[in-house]
Amino acid sequence: MIGINQSIYVDSTLYYRNKENWSASTKDGTKTASSTGWVKLTPKMIEMLKEWREKQRDIFGDIPYIFMCDGTMYTPTRWNCWKTTLVKKWNKTAKENEVLENIRVHDLRDSHGMWLLSQGIDIKTIQKRLCHAKATTTMNYYLDRLPENEEKVLQGF
Repeated sequence: MIGINQSIYVDSTLYYRNKENWSASTKDGTKTASSTGWVKLTPKMIEMLKEWREKQRDIFGDIPYIFMCDGTMYTPTRWNCWKTTLVKKWNKTAKENEVLENIRVHDLRDSHGMWLLSQGIDIKTIQKRLCHAKATTTMNYYLDRLPENEEKVLQGF
């Protein structure tokens, strides 16, 4: 759900068992209590998601989730459907700076966390943005992935 305040509301977790057996019900809730809530997006992000939704409707009709392929949730084996069909169709009409690469959906989250860290955003803010229950989760996952941190330590001496 997209709110008036340029945010999306996260209120469920995808429980994927197989192609025919998955659920994302709000009654099931999210994985942790900290995962439920509003996530702020930029106006450009909101606009891109709306454009993507329209393109997705043009290709497959009205389907309930933004990362689906022909009405079924993507799977590792069905990833090629999403990657080759939807991404290629998006890229045909995308501006040069909006071309999508063939990455996993979860890579978007990881990339965002890494980008925030590289921009000097504090761990507590990144924790809140990624809806981690504890800042240690954020620190343990992201801090070791910035090679330039080691360089900064060496330059400080």
